[in-house]
Amino acid sequence: MKNTLLAKVAKTSVWDIRQIEKFLKSAVLPARVSCITTNGYPYIMSLWFLYDAERLFCSVQRKTLISKWLQNNPLCGFEIAGDNAPYKGVRGRGVVSVTSAINNPVLPSLVDKYLGNRNSSLAFSLLSREETELTLNIKPTWMTSWDYSRRMVKPS
Repeated sequence: MKNTLLAKVAKTSVWDIRQIEKFLKSAVLPARVSCITTNGYPYIMSLWFLYDAERLFCSVQRKTLISKWLQNNPLCGFEIAGDNAPYKGVRGRGVVSVTSAINNPVLPSLVDKYLGNRNSSLAFSLLSREETELTLNIKPTWMTSWDYSRRMVKPS
């Protein structure tokens, strides 16, 4: 299948763009998002994400340092992968835009995806801070994938 994304998929990726998008749309795992701090050091933060319209969307509070660092330098790295065997996932690089969640709300959809409903005290707490919520819109520029399922299958 032709790569319709603006993101380049690595030649060594085990999945094509269609398989990468299927994984990103169905994965209920946090994205590990990396950036460069104002001191020049790398920083990684795990964030809930949605994949839609060739973008990764995350939600953070305005006071978080990662939002400030990404506004200063919008280049980022990301990885979506589980911690248990068989190991598989997607990683990549991208460019982030940071916007007010009031203009681009994703937190309600993130709560639905990761908590299953909005009835818990955690959901209520998260959703009560919309005025200070920011949306991270990550436009991937390069992606790759790995899947060790076949070689990690337990013999029967």
